[in-house]
Amino acid sequence: MTVALFDRRKILRDALKLVFNSYKNIHVVCESGTANKTLSCVQKTHPDTVIIDPALYKNQLYRSI
Repeated sequence: MTVALFDRRKILRDALKLVFNSYKNIHVVCESGTANKTLSCVQKTHPDTVIIDPALYKNQLYRSI
């Protein structure tokens, strides 16, 4: 499974990445702390799962993903 992490807090992204990467079948394919990078990251990597900080992103971004 591939995962993309989008949260404004780098410490949270790093912690989640550490947990996910400890599993052989879960791979973090991209991460971002800004809305601008999120959409391009998802379009390039097509992750199976996207974890988004709802406080950072607008509803329009959710529809785009």
